[in-house]
Amino acid sequence: MIELVVLLHLVNIISELADLAAEADRMVDESVAETTRKAYAKVMTKLGDFCLLHRIKDKFSASTVELFVIKLKNDGLGIGAIKSSLSAIRHYCKSHKVSIVFDTPWLQMMLRGVQRTNPPSRRANLAVSVSNLRKLCANAPLCFGDYIGSMLCALFTSAFFGLLRPCEAAGSKATPQHQLKVCQVRVRGNYLSISFVSFKHAKQPVKIRVPAHHESVICPVKCMRRYLDIGPAPSAPSLPLFPFSTGEINSMLRQCLHKCGLCDMLTLHSFRRGGATFYSSAGMSDASLCAKGRWHSKAYLSYVKPR
Repeated sequence: MIELVVLLHLVNIISELADLAAEADRMVDESVAETTRKAYAKVMTKLGDFCLLHRIKDKFSASTVELFVIKLKNDGLGIGAIKSSLSAIRHYCKSHKVSIVFDTPWLQMMLRGVQRTNPPSRRANLAVSVSNLRKLCANAPLCFGDYIGSMLCALFTSAFFGLLRPCEAAGSKATPQHQLKVCQVRVRGNYLSISFVSFKHAKQPVKIRVPAHHESVICPVKCMRRYLDIGPAPSAPSLPLFPFSTGEINSMLRQCLHKCGLCDMLTLHSFRRGGATFYSSAGMSDASLCAKGRWHSKAYLSYVKPR
């Protein structure tokens, strides 16, 4: 009888330890956002395929990772994407208790070489100015007619003054859950109320106010009200606010840019960068800007300081 009690006690202890271990694994998974986990998983798949193709047994040796970095460079990845890939490998090693042996001085020299010989594209650093925004909103209806034109004006102004990420304004295959729905935006007198249920680094829903602007043509409140009057039906609140993909919006944006005689390297992301610069220049505090743009870290500083 005593032996049975002892056995049951041991079983309970083993079961509890297994539960604790499983919870520890789950907490490690939760240490990064879901979208980051998916991106990291793609990198690990790519590394696995690389090692399989070249019959490499040790995926995490210094020489393997160095060769993988060169493969990524030759595939056209920039220094930012390569560093993100290395972050994915580091995260995998840490979460699987594998020693990280590839962070060598040689690797750091390689990365500096990649950066010097493959400078980042200027496209990612370009920002929409208020003058650009004014021209785009004036010409969008001329390019696409009243309905699409009013939608683009609402999108451009809310992306600029609301600091929207591209995946929040338009559809994205990677993060469709982030795209704003009709029910998440409300016109409230002299401001827009935007509720973000799901977004990058989200821990809980966030609501922001986007104030009206004194210039009618670029006023986010007037542009959104005009669009909602002729656009998506209030009876369909779960539909996307702007029912186009990021690629489709960027294509329409390029047509507008051509019509305005503006630089065609501006993208949907340029509105978020431009809005951040606008608010910073207007004297908004760093804390308020970070909260409004829903930045998780000091990454917002790169949006308002010259590179």
